[in-house]
Amino acid sequence: MASGAAGLALCAAWLLTRSLWLPVGVHFAWNYLFDGVLGVPVSGHASCGWLQVQMSGPEWLSGGAYGVEGSLAALVVWGVAAAWMLRSAKRP
Repeated sequence: MASGAAGLALCAAWLLTRSLWLPVGVHFAWNYLFDGVLGVPVSGHASCGWLQVQMSGPEWLSGGAYGVEGSLAALVVWGVAAAWMLRSAKRP
């Protein structure tokens, strides 16, 4: 679910700027922050970050084995970002 919202947000980033730099940069920053720095599994891959964070709690909140991208929190963050960018891109 959150992956779909992330895809929508990245498309909205392109619509907002008409350039690939923002969507590529946002995608890179997301993966680097969670995997490279925090050590949280991203997209089901094992983490290898500077810090090793242990996600605990219900699977709907932590993302379970899939990582943070499988959580409700990521769905909300990506959904809000997509809505904001789509609304901003619609303005003349």
